[in-house]
Amino acid sequence: MRHIIKIKGWFHFKRRIPKRYLKYYDGQEIIQVSLKTTSESIAIQRASVLREELDNYWNNIVKNIPMDKDYEYSKAVHTAQTFNFSYKSISELAGSDVSKIIDRLDALQSDIPETDENALCVRVVVT
Repeated sequence: MRHIIKIKGWFHFKRRIPKRYLKYYDGQEIIQVSLKTTSESIAIQRASVLREELDNYWNNIVKNIPMDKDYEYSKAVHTAQTFNFSYKSISELAGSDVSKIIDRLDALQSDIPETDENALCVRVVVT
């Protein structure tokens, strides 16, 4: 179970940021995100998706590939699906039931300090 830890019965994804990418994280050395599950099999699946997303992001940084809107959109859809949400635009969310919006916000809770990268992750999961 690479990059998976268990805290108080809940699984979390935890990964050290390689030194060459630390400048993109304002000095943050570890990425830790709740996988929002107590199931080991679901945690493994979700951690695999997050690991793949991080590897792709870091590879794109190395290649200096700009993150275009299509890439960001597909990443947002993929990340939302990882946490059992369907992608919804901001206008769709605004018209939905408040409890559904709260469920999405609850899925974002973590102990990660606010950085530009974390703000992007929040935007990806919320949208």
